[in-house]
Amino acid sequence: NVFWLNAFSALQFIGFVTAALLLRRQGESHKRLMLFAGIAIILPAAARLSRWPIFGNAAPDLSQPSSTGNDVTFALGFLVLFTAAMVVHDLVSKRRLHRVTLIGTIVLFAMGMLAPVIAGSEAGKAIVWALS
Repeated sequence: NVFWLNAFSALQFIGFVTAALLLRRQGESHKRLMLFAGIAIILPAAARLSRWPIFGNAAPDLSQPSSTGNDVTFALGFLVLFTAAMVVHDLVSKRRLHRVTLIGTIVLFAMGMLAPVIAGSEAGKAIVWALS
């Protein structure tokens, strides 16, 4: 499951940065796409933050998955927090959602829901097994 979440994070980062480069002359779209790229790539780091003792991890080795088992939940919390901030910003400043905010939010959450489905499939398990 973690492999696929990390793989999708990397693909999202590449996709958002590519789109931002293509739309660099459209300032509002470019800035939002770069924010989405940052959100996509920060999720693995956010998951590792849950391993800190302040968040309830009692494992002696902080490089290992959290004893609380909430790495993925913690990362998804960051995803919700950062995308919600973008949505609120758009609604307050423009009184509507910018199309990039809407599309980026859908892409982030769709890929987040697709990763566990692929991780649980036979093909997904075979790919992870072949790479490990």
